[in-house]
Amino acid sequence: MVETQQSAAAARSGGSYVGRHWRGELSLPKSWWLSGVLVFGLAINIVCIVAISIAIGLSQGTGQPALVLVALAVLVFQIAAYIWALVGVWRSASRYQGAKVWKYLAFIGSGFGVLISLGNVLKTLEAIGSM
Repeated sequence: MVETQQSAAAARSGGSYVGRHWRGELSLPKSWWLSGVLVFGLAINIVCIVAISIAIGLSQGTGQPALVLVALAVLVFQIAAYIWALVGVWRSASRYQGAKVWKYLAFIGSGFGVLISLGNVLKTLEAIGSM
């Protein structure tokens, strides 16, 4: 039984960056700065802004249903990406063995991030509702 659990754990370790982040296997600095700030904070949000901009351009004269669908799809994508980033940072912070201040700052920063993201989701839903 122990061998099976160890081999399953060994099979899970390694793998894709996305999977390693999700499982909290990346170091806390990598999880926070690469996944949280660069991947989610910049890249994902830039992709979403570009998608909305393209949808606005394409919806000129054709009505707004396509724009509403794209806005909803972008919102779902952002929420999924945020959950991925948050869970990975949280799990990485839970495993962190260095100075406890960094662990707790990651938890606090993640908590603030949840509050800010909830506010953004509500604003986005309000904007979609007014289309």
